[in-house]
Amino acid sequence: MASDVVLKSLDPRDFMGILPERRARIAQTPASPLPADFPVNRLMRAFHPEVQYLKITAVESHGPDAKSYTLAPDEERGTRELAYFNAGQRNIIRKKESGRFIYTISA
Repeated sequence: MASDVVLKSLDPRDFMGILPERRARIAQTPASPLPADFPVNRLMRAFHPEVQYLKITAVESHGPDAKSYTLAPDEERGTRELAYFNAGQRNIIRKKESGRFIYTISA
């Protein structure tokens, strides 16, 4: 395989010169506390929020067994924007009065 050829051509001694440079950079790094919130954590929360509060802004009937609901964030309850989604993705929507429903998102 091509990957075997690349790995066999690497000589570990070629990397020994990296150690002094790494040690020098580590020594120059300030001992400041880490940020409380890393950018990757903010991104993760945007993709996977624990809860979203939504308002139904429109209902469109497609016959006796199908309806489309247009949802918007409920800013009064703390949801400023909706999480990212893919068309066809399934989500569980809980409604306090009547339990839970499973819906498929469309775009």
